[in-house]
Amino acid sequence: MASGTRVRLRLVSMPRFAASLLAPAVARFHRHHPEVEVDVAIVHRRELELAVANQSFDLGIGALPLHNPGIESHPLLSLPAVVVLPAGHPLARRRSLGARDLAAETLVVLGPGTQLRHDVEAMFAAEGITIQPKIVVDSLEFACRLVGQGAGVAIADPLTPSAVGAGKLVVVPWRPRTLFHVGVLLPALMPPSRSVERFLDGLRREARKLGGRLAPA
Repeated sequence: MASGTRVRLRLVSMPRFAASLLAPAVARFHRHHPEVEVDVAIVHRRELELAVANQSFDLGIGALPLHNPGIESHPLLSLPAVVVLPAGHPLARRRSLGARDLAAETLVVLGPGTQLRHDVEAMFAAEGITIQPKIVVDSLEFACRLVGQGAGVAIADPLTPSAVGAGKLVVVPWRPRTLFHVGVLLPALMPPSRSVERFLDGLRREARKLGGRLAPA
């Protein structure tokens, strides 16, 4: 690197994937490449899609599928759907739960137009049920915190409840087994820099580790 040359890596992620996936990858990258300035933003999916497509960031982490001609998406990790319950809930000891098991529960969901809301609606519709949410929020972390306070139950991947649970939450696998897909998002018309390629290598390592921990026993 030439003397005085500034090297930056601009990363953006949805909140769902920031703590458990992005954070360890950034820490790993910084240990190996301390000369690179790393800028990180955590935004919702709509803002993330726009930010990557207009080349404001070098790499994003978001939910798939995503169809945008300005973005190249690459699969990174698949996460099993789980029901998030408050500790001590009567359903917390079940080996799995489906839509009909939650008919009497207060459902905490993300707002319309989000990928997770679309996925949850499809999961219930597969059993002929239209969801009737009682609480709608714009953050999965906040949804999990509400569940921890006994306000209801939520459908999520395991990452957020494991990051915020602190013993207040229990997760039970969704029945039938359903996967949420996470991908790397790159600007379509901007070739990845050497720093992006190095970061992506470490990110994939972290994703494999995380996938191994979440794999069914």
